Amino acid sequence: MTEDKKQKLHKNPVKRHLVVGGVILFIISIFFIFSDYGAINKISYLSKRNDLVEKSESLKSDIDSLRKLEKELKTDTLSIERLAREKYGMIKPNEKVIFIKKKTKDENSGD
Repeated sequence: MTEDKKQKLHKNPVKRHLVVGGVILFIISIFFIFSDYGAINKISYLSKRNDLVEKSESLKSDIDSLRKLEKELKTDTLSIERLAREKYGMIKPNEKVIFIKKKTKDENSGD
């Protein structure tokens, strides 16, 4: 600042108060934006919270489906048999398993 501007600022208390008030307001706004309790951290926490709520809902639906499967397997012997056949490849005595190979796109194009 030049000497002339400094003298005008000292002579006019209203301008001086506006400048000081502006600087203080700027510092306070920076504090509220970037501090631990600031807007940026709040937005980050809200985003994390929303992700956790979605994950929680997904896990609750998984728990419900597993409870339903547990109840079904405790009461229904056909479900147990189906699960043993599908997941573990179990077969009854004197039973033959036939594997069906699916054609891929490359094999289909050659026909």
